[in-house]
Amino acid sequence: MRNTIPLMCLSIASACEKSSDAGYRNKQRSSESELRVSAMAPDTAPEFAFAIDPVVAAYGIPPLRGERGSLAHEVRVWTGFGMVSPHALLRLRKEPYSELVVGELVLWWDGPVPQGTFLGTKAQEAYSRRQDAHWTAEMRDHVRTRFGCKTIAAAPHVEACRKGFEREPDWAAALARLESLGVSTLPTQSALGEFDAILDGRSVVVEVRDGSVYRTFSYHNPDLVPGPEARRVVAIDDLVDSLLSLPASTR
Repeated sequence: MRNTIPLMCLSIASACEKSSDAGYRNKQRSSESELRVSAMAPDTAPEFAFAIDPVVAAYGIPPLRGERGSLAHEVRVWTGFGMVSPHALLRLRKEPYSELVVGELVLWWDGPVPQGTFLGTKAQEAYSRRQDAHWTAEMRDHVRTRFGCKTIAAAPHVEACRKGFEREPDWAAALARLESLGVSTLPTQSALGEFDAILDGRSVVVEVRDGSVYRTFSYHNPDLVPGPEARRVVAIDDLVDSLLSLPASTR
C-alpha cells in the first residue's frame, strides 16, 4: 500500500482549474520519450521540461542536462505533476573521486501568477488575485509546518523550498537504492508499448547524469502500468514518499 502524506489540492489560483493544462493532466508525450533505453544526448530535455526548468531556475540550480563539463554523478527524481501539491524533487549528487553523497529533497508548487497574465474583466482579475494570494499563503504555511521549510524561493508561476529534516537521511543509501532499481538503465514508458490513456494522476520523471552522459525517462501512473519496469518505478516513487514522510525539523 502506498505511503500517503498530507498534501493540498490546488485551487484556481492553485491548478485544480489549471488541470486543463496538458502538462498537469499528463496528456502529452514529449518528443524525447520516443527514444529507447540507451543513454540520451546531453541536450535532450526531460518530459515536463516546461514545469521542471522554472523550478530549477527559481531554486538556483542548473538544468541537469546542461552540465556538459561536469564529471559528477547526479540523479534527480521528480514526482507529482498532477492536481495535488506540493510536488517533489529528490536530488542526489556524488562528486568525482569521492565517496561522499550529498542530497536534498525539494518541494515545489504553483506560485503567484504575474501581473498582466490574467484574462477576463477587472472584477474577475481582482477575484482571481485574491484567490491566488490566499492559495499562496496557505501553501507557504503548509510547507513550513509540515515539511520544515525555512526559506522559500519564489519566481513567476513557481515556488520551491528544501525540506528540513529532524535528522539528515542517509543519502548514500538512497542513491544505492535508486541504482539497485535501475535508474541508469530503465527504459522510458513509451518504449514498453501503448497503454490506456489516463488524463490525470501522478508522474515520475528521472534524470541521470554520469559524467558526460545524460539520460532521462518518465512514467505516468506507474502503479497502473504492467511489467517489472513499472514496478521498479513505483519503488522509486515510494522512496521519495518515504523521505517526505520523515520527521521535519522544528528548529
